[in-house]
Amino acid sequence: MLGNWENALLAAHRELIENKNSREVGKIRQQANEHLQQEWINKNTNLNVLRRTDLPEDSEFLSDHNESGWDMVCEKSGLRIQSKYRGGQTIHMEQTRRVSKKNKGSASSSGHVVYTNDEFDVLVVTRPAQYRMECGKEDFIVMPVSAVEDPKNPGFLYKNVPKSVWSIWQNRDPVEVLNQLLSERGTK
Repeated sequence: MLGNWENALLAAHRELIENKNSREVGKIRQQANEHLQQEWINKNTNLNVLRRTDLPEDSEFLSDHNESGWDMVCEKSGLRIQSKYRGGQTIHMEQTRRVSKKNKGSASSSGHVVYTNDEFDVLVVTRPAQYRMECGKEDFIVMPVSAVEDPKNPGFLYKNVPKSVWSIWQNRDPVEVLNQLLSERGTK
């Protein structure tokens, strides 16, 4: 037996922080970010969000074989959440997807694929102080998809959300933003 992955991951994480390796810290935290956000959202709102992998196989939300851009969903309200971890200077949104018929033209003009404005309802971004081990609500930016639509590319979201956009939402209480979105959907 080689050993315990949890201990090895924690040791690697601590080493990356000690060496101030922000790029690799972001990579190691991205997967854990969904768990962190799910726990925080369920604890602080009336939502009960499930990660895609938590949904039963027969869930109506799993009917999209392209696995649209949402990472979590509230089955009761239908609110779809895209989860990102961005510890750097930008909130980059491009992704690598198979360039298919669906992703031709404006969707992949940069060689990467950008999200369309109907793939999720809300973007939740974790932006902690770079090397801090804890997260609080001040580290979450919650933005409705309408806030990150690219006016120069109708129907699609920004490749990189401009600071002038995300900084507005950074100053808003994330719980209030989520509750507002629920209220607009007619569910609370």
